[in-house]
Amino acid sequence: MPLLPDTTHVILLDMNAPPEFAATFNAWYRDLHLPEICALPGVLSATRLSDVEDTNRTLTLYELSDPGAFETPEFIAWREGSEYTREIMGKITMRSRTLASVIGQHPR
Repeated sequence: MPLLPDTTHVILLDMNAPPEFAATFNAWYRDLHLPEICALPGVLSATRLSDVEDTNRTLTLYELSDPGAFETPEFIAWREGSEYTREIMGKITMRSRTLASVIGQHPR
């Protein structure tokens, strides 16, 4: 999966949803969260992945043109503006969040 040409950084999120909450979480993530996040300045795209052994564990790779994209006033307003988002995220276990620089790519 090649990165977009303007990608300078990526954020990789590793999350777990409780099994009884996974369907609600996945619907919110797909239908609301990803379109909203991808509309913010500096966010180019997002790709979700599911662990093949534990489908309640998901990884999301955000491609960024600016390493500060998740620190902008627009992102902060988005994060603090939705009670539903705070409710959803309160039920999720964030295993890790990694910001990384793109230092090379070797497409096939």
